[in-house]
Amino acid sequence: MKNITWIKEAIEYNRKNIEKAFEAAETVHGKTEEYTGKALEQAPLVPEQGKELVRTWFEEGRRLRREFREAVLKGHERLGELVAAA
Repeated sequence: MKNITWIKEAIEYNRKNIEKAFEAAETVHGKTEEYTGKALEQAPLVPEQGKELVRTWFEEGRRLRREFREAVLKGHERLGELVAAA
């Protein structure tokens, strides 16, 4: 029983670290998007089509990060359920 408790604690510790890592990545990507957007606004030589492409690229990246995060957390939740059932 002691091993199961230790494993549950380790899983919870890892979940918290995963959450923190995702939050840090979101912060970095958010700031990158913000500063890139500001730079593009001030760049008269970049055509509107290029600016739209960069915006679309950031939106797609945001969507994919969200999907990846959900998949990782769902897998982690399943691991917790497996250990809880043991």
